[in-house]
Amino acid sequence: MYRQINQLLKLPPRVRKSDLFEQIQRGVTELYERQGKTPVIILDEAHLMDHETLQELILITNFQMDSKVPFVLVLIGQPDLRDKLKRRMHEPLNQRITLRYHMAGITSDDEARDYILHHLKLAGRTDPVFEDQALAMVRQLGQGLPRKMGNLALASMMLGMVKKTQVITADLVVKASDGI
Repeated sequence: MYRQINQLLKLPPRVRKSDLFEQIQRGVTELYERQGKTPVIILDEAHLMDHETLQELILITNFQMDSKVPFVLVLIGQPDLRDKLKRRMHEPLNQRITLRYHMAGITSDDEARDYILHHLKLAGRTDPVFEDQALAMVRQLGQGLPRKMGNLALASMMLGMVKKTQVITADLVVKASDGI
């Protein structure tokens, strides 16, 4: 993790962890104090981080935090991350979190339709690809989770292409869900 942060800050490569740690702190301080920039470090899939990596986040967020916030750390992950941070061993990191946001899944068929149609439009499709019942089925089988819904919609379109269908039906969505 230190090597990746070091590289993202465009700092010279270092081998030893302690050298990387010090260099990152100096680099962040330089950006914050001398250049007036607040770096934002975004760590996606944080729910997959092991205990040691989460402990390292405590260290990296520990310098000069009483008087200023020289960088912003954003942890993005599945609900497992919230559960993991509630464990006693991760309490110091949990206490450093100043803002939390939980994104609820898509709960209505209208919202699911808008979500999928928006992505189809971004891909250049404006003509009807899914029947309304198929869009509702994508939401139901995808449990309202955008990533699952996107994967299911893509699998449905691929199956539709193989079967040479013009419009994706709810039955086709159900069949496509077996493959993912």
